[in-house]
Amino acid sequence: MNTINLGSVIRWCAGIFLITLGILELNAQQALLPGIGTVGLPFGAGNEVLNVIAALIELGAGIVIILASFRVSVGGVHRILIPAVAVVWILRIIYSFLFQNPPNHDLLFWLNELSIEVLFAAILWSFYRQ
Repeated sequence: MNTINLGSVIRWCAGIFLITLGILELNAQQALLPGIGTVGLPFGAGNEVLNVIAALIELGAGIVIILASFRVSVGGVHRILIPAVAVVWILRIIYSFLFQNPPNHDLLFWLNELSIEVLFAAILWSFYRQ
């Protein structure tokens, strides 16, 4: 009986998420698309260079994660990109949740959103540790 490998499912989901996020952020940076606007940019609208760098790192890491799931040799690239995404993600968390959107009267919602971001950072770290 074949079983589904949970690790592979998580890798695929994380890879697809990073690829689509990178594309959306690059598009948002170019046109500030409705629905994405400055909220979709990891470092706000005033930090164009940081946003483009973050988007490219996310896009590259997503591609590397997907390729690695097919056992395609990506050399040591994943040893650089995955920690880079993790660092960008942690900086995004700090910037977004402490400076751009500090806790207010809706602490439960804020904690819920923060936990999702921290969960993804932990998933990235687990990829690096494997």
